[in-house]
Amino acid sequence: MISAAVSFRLLPRDGGLALAPGAQAGLAVDALMTGRRVDEVRQMLPALFGLCRSVQEWAMALALGLPLPPLDDLRRDMIRDHLARLCLHLPPQLGLAPLALPQGWQAGARALRVALFGQDGLPGPGDLAAWSAGPAPFARLVAAVQGHFAPGEAVSDLPAMTDPFGDGPVENSLATRHAGHPLLMAVRGAYGHGPLVHLLARLVDLDALSRGAFPPPRRIAQGAALVPCSRGLCALELRAVGGIVTRFSRRTPTDHLLMSGGLLAASLATLPPHKADRAPLLAMILDPCIPLHLEAGPHA
Repeated sequence: MISAAVSFRLLPRDGGLALAPGAQAGLAVDALMTGRRVDEVRQMLPALFGLCRSVQEWAMALALGLPLPPLDDLRRDMIRDHLARLCLHLPPQLGLAPLALPQGWQAGARALRVALFGQDGLPGPGDLAAWSAGPAPFARLVAAVQGHFAPGEAVSDLPAMTDPFGDGPVENSLATRHAGHPLLMAVRGAYGHGPLVHLLARLVDLDALSRGAFPPPRRIAQGAALVPCSRGLCALELRAVGGIVTRFSRRTPTDHLLMSGGLLAASLATLPPHKADRAPLLAMILDPCIPLHLEAGPHA
């Protein structure tokens, strides 16, 4: 599996932080796949992006009109990604010990919800304060994020993605997938569309996945597919002539997150410069699928 890395310096600007591009490395997947045989691309893409293998398999199958993989593989991969982020990667950034993965997490269902959210499940719109002070494993994460970011900090106001292959800054995230959820709407009104909303959106998505509820992968045009993933929606356009790929275009939530003026830049613009040390935590919550290095520049 090949990974890429992106580095940025943080500079103070207009009461917030701006991204000054630093040394960057990337994987030019579109160019890498164009001109290859279809069967070769079908083998390479899931291998290159092993953490979301089922997403790639679904996208290629839909784009090419091939037999579809098991839908439960996609759901299980998304649950796994959420648990890895919430149990293993995020707690150390918050000064907490990693959480044990729940037994039998692969099955999802109510047992997983009780193990993570408590007997009563996710809190209602008016119950977040009491729930975050309670014993549920993920409640400590929520309380810690509330302590790191005040209302109005690291918030953004980008339009939701409508054209996955468009060039303008849009939000393609779990928070947009669940924008109408009552808990997220209440928190958005009190805190703004910021880190707490994005963290809770992951919990809401995990809750939905445990119930088998998530947007179905679909073919959106000839040779083009849109597949849900653990960060938002992944789009793929793939065309072939005589078994050779003539067009390959892939757009992911990480592409939208890191593009100029995208969700990371918009969120940092409202993070006070004296909290520049919270930028890596913000990035962890926004969750790019590649290593991201944020370095404080002068006076940041």
